[in-house]
Amino acid sequence: MVVQLASLVDLLFVIMFMQYIELQEATARQIQAESAGRVSAERLTEQALGTQDDLNAAMQRLRTENDRLVSEVSKYQQQAGTVAIDVQQAKQELDDIAALVSEQFAIDGGKLASILSAASPKDRSQIRGALDRMKSEPVGRVVQHLRAVNELHKLCTVYEVHVLHDGSVRLRGADDAEESFFPSNANEVASRFVEFVKAAGEPHSLM
Repeated sequence: MVVQLASLVDLLFVIMFMQYIELQEATARQIQAESAGRVSAERLTEQALGTQDDLNAAMQRLRTENDRLVSEVSKYQQQAGTVAIDVQQAKQELDDIAALVSEQFAIDGGKLASILSAASPKDRSQIRGALDRMKSEPVGRVVQHLRAVNELHKLCTVYEVHVLHDGSVRLRGADDAEESFFPSNANEVASRFVEFVKAAGEPHSLM
């Protein structure tokens, strides 16, 4: 009977020891799982924070680019408005000069406006001033001036070189001969002008 009780006690100790070992292993697995979960959660949190930072940086770049584009559009609108005003003023100036010349000398105002379109604003202003002065001059003095100009043309050949607003160059010589081109440099303008003069034939004694 004593032997049987000792055997039962030994068996009980073995069972309790096995349960203890199993409990320890289960606890270790649980701790490991919880630790892995915390690491995973921390990693996900870091990734989320990193993604948020990237989104914030991207939004800031977009705001900066949008502000730049708005500024560019505003600047171009102002420039376009200025150009429109300049074009309108130039057109009005051409119309005024054409009307004045048409009134004084019975010259077609439309044709004159087309010719003057190649002139610079400074040249148009000088032409306008000269025409205004001629308008107030006595008729005899105006006729004398025109005769002097006519005699001058008999003694010399006049060539005109116009640089237009689009960058092209227009040459004009005797008998209304014209040539237009887009030069690549200043030397080309000089060489084309020499060729244009040669093609026009023998000039007068003055040029």
